Amino acid sequence: MSKKADAYERKYPNTGISEAQKEARQDKIEWKEHKAGTGKTSGSRFVSVPDLPWLHKEKKDDETKTDALD
Repeated sequence: MSKKADAYERKYPNTGISEAQKEARQDKIEWKEHKAGTGKTSGSRFVSVPDLPWLHKEKKDDETKTDALD
């Protein structure tokens, strides 16, 4: 058995589930413990947004309109 499956088996003996299911449940337990301990789940809270092409088109249209008025 893997280390994670063994750890789960020690916490919950004789469950009768497969080793893969034990590993998955142990991963979930470890994740919850990690999240509760640090209060963080990722390194960044910021989202990167690419330039929107239609905004650049509007700027070009505005420039041509002001040029035409001169």
